[in-house]
Amino acid sequence: MQEKSGVRKWVMSEHTYPKHIKRTPGFHGKEKPFGILQWIRELLLVVVLGILGAALIKAFLFQAFVVPSGSMEDTIQKGDRVMVSKLTPELMDIHRGDIIVFEDSQGWLSRLGEAPAHNKFEKFLMLIGLLPDDTNNHLIKRVIGLPGDTVKCCAPNGELMVNGVAVNEKSYIKPGTVPSQFPFEAVVPKGKLWVMGDNRSNSEDSRFHMDEPGEGFVPIEDVTGRAFAIWWPFDRMRWFSHVDNFDKVPSPPPAPEKGKVSGGPDELYGAFERQLGAVVTSGTSPSEPETPTGPNRFSDQPSESSQGSSE
Repeated sequence: MQEKSGVRKWVMSEHTYPKHIKRTPGFHGKEKPFGILQWIRELLLVVVLGILGAALIKAFLFQAFVVPSGSMEDTIQKGDRVMVSKLTPELMDIHRGDIIVFEDSQGWLSRLGEAPAHNKFEKFLMLIGLLPDDTNNHLIKRVIGLPGDTVKCCAPNGELMVNGVAVNEKSYIKPGTVPSQFPFEAVVPKGKLWVMGDNRSNSEDSRFHMDEPGEGFVPIEDVTGRAFAIWWPFDRMRWFSHVDNFDKVPSPPPAPEKGKVSGGPDELYGAFERQLGAVVTSGTSPSEPETPTGPNRFSDQPSESSQGSSE
């Protein structure tokens, strides 16, 4: 202890520092070097926290998907990466016109064959959300009918009808296509949706599954979320905003427990298939099916759905 100008000062030295108190690096001593083990430990901590964060984001907020087909052209092109919000339908309602991704619980994709092969590392990255999912067990379509809605094709002007109101879809369906190549009508049951692709001539959507047990309806519980953006490729980045095409559609009556469907592709091409069967036995040439004419019909047959265009 030294005394100066009437003020007492304690001077700590190497010998006077209390031995029972542990000194901190940098206080009358050199800072210890940053060890390699500590660096590895902190790196692993950052990696683990990053993986947990990505997994939580995928589980509750967002998930990325690769679109493998052209069924949603020109809105979404083959190969686009889309970002999906999982807040819909868990916390936010589904609206007509929304683009949704849903799990294929009904086997719509069964004819596409096996999913793309991935190694274990790629599967792990897809599991935690760091790699877009392209395993072909999800589909992406636009919501046309909500529970209770009656979706019908078509109005006298060729437009799709929802609850008796014609809907102008020119803002999103692929140029040169029509709302549907064949007539149909569907009453959407409780807890289900009616979905269609924007590329109507190359989308195996609800219309092509009307003769199956599910009658073409998609369970809301199968919906993974709502697609809200294209994030890759860079030159196609865009947000999907709300479409006002359905704003004039009135609210539906209470949804029935069981849906109703009529029409569909078999109504147009079933006769031709029956004629083709007759050719086998009689040896005569079948006549081509008469394709309906007018503003709401194609002049040619739809594209083959077995070429993997149903996503």
